[in-house]
Amino acid sequence: MTSAALTTCSLLALLAGCSGGGSSGGSSSGAARFETFSGDIPASITPSPGPGNPGIDVVRGQYIIKLKSEARAGARVRDGRFETDREALRRAFDGVGARGARPVFLGRDGAEHAQLGGIYRIEADEQDFEKIARRFAESGDVERVEPVVRFHSLGVPNDEYYPYQWNLEELGMAKAHELSRGDGAVVAVVDSGVSEGPDGFARLLRGYDFVEDDGDASDTDADKTGSGSHGTHVAGTIAQATNNGTGVAGMAPGAAILPVRVFGYIPSAGGVTTTSEIVAAGIVYAVDNGANVINLSLGGYSDSATVREACDYAYRSGVTVVAASGNDGYTDTVSYPAAYASTIAVGATGPDAAVAYYSNQGRDLDLVAPGGDMNVDRDADGVVDGILQETTTGRGAFEYALFQGTSMASPHVAGLAALLYAKGITDPDDIYEAMTQTAKDIGPRGPMSFAVW
Repeated sequence: MTSAALTTCSLLALLAGCSGGGSSGGSSSGAARFETFSGDIPASITPSPGPGNPGIDVVRGQYIIKLKSEARAGARVRDGRFETDREALRRAFDGVGARGARPVFLGRDGAEHAQLGGIYRIEADEQDFEKIARRFAESGDVERVEPVVRFHSLGVPNDEYYPYQWNLEELGMAKAHELSRGDGAVVAVVDSGVSEGPDGFARLLRGYDFVEDDGDASDTDADKTGSGSHGTHVAGTIAQATNNGTGVAGMAPGAAILPVRVFGYIPSAGGVTTTSEIVAAGIVYAVDNGANVINLSLGGYSDSATVREACDYAYRSGVTVVAASGNDGYTDTVSYPAAYASTIAVGATGPDAAVAYYSNQGRDLDLVAPGGDMNVDRDADGVVDGILQETTTGRGAFEYALFQGTSMASPHVAGLAALLYAKGITDPDDIYEAMTQTAKDIGPRGPMSFAVW
């Protein structure tokens, strides 16, 4: 994939034909109160571990192995222990002190995935990755070994109504919804879960929780973080109920949301975080359970072949995968999984339609879309210019919160993909081409040139 960034004319031209600037339609019914949450995007960029130190997110003592095809027969996990009929492979597992084994990909019947079997996550007493890799290579039965790596959500909170959604006005969504509302599309939000508040969604599916390993994919981490929940906010940008007389609007309000919870609150790991095999399993689950579009507002700087394989599986299955580029302000690096060829990598713009100061750039970037800038109030409405959506604040409470980040940009593109899907453009390559070919060029930025829808 190539590069580009989301304006009114290009979006309307894409859906039907553009005839000038758009309008949000909507008026303020009174003064709104906003509360600011603390976040992790700094006012100015400072160097942080990332491209220069790709091992920063490696989880010590946890690994993913992929067996060669001939070694998969007879391999199984029983009570958390890997078992095999192949002696050399068994010795390799015993030699590294392997324990806590489990398959990464499971099919709908609970058995190993038909296309993605033979991939296991293990814990091991051996902490030296080189020794682990050498031991399994010597067995002759293992195709690859990789460390489990951590992924982080890529958005930041702040707090209320549609007239404040400058991002949707900038995209001309009121007119766009006359052409498509995303009806019939299913968008998977692989994130911290999704909870439905008073504003709600046209259709919120049941989904799955890969953190607690159950069928309740509610967004529950707000109780622990003290701020609005990430996944619910992201889902709102994609498909918040619109024209219902309540709260705010979304990009594709007719689309169904499939929640896939992959984040859990881990204080020792820096808050709400997840690991590569959970993200990969969530992606495959979304594909196998009817998603047409997948949004990944998450990322890290350590490559994971397992996550890449899951994204490739989605692409081969005809599912469009959209991912956030990262919030570290790098001009030559896009985080994973956005950097993979099978995903659409999305950076962020502020209210001035310029690339946001925090947004990662690089040769793998495909588009930029509104992500917000809470340092400014460009339209002088008394509210900083974050991205406004409904989210849960824990204990069953909901409010309208302002977030900023590439996490907020990505669901704009995922929502647009749903609008296109509903119009009959369903192939990931066709969706990508439609978006990038109609985007507006906003000039060079670092080694890239960008466009804005």
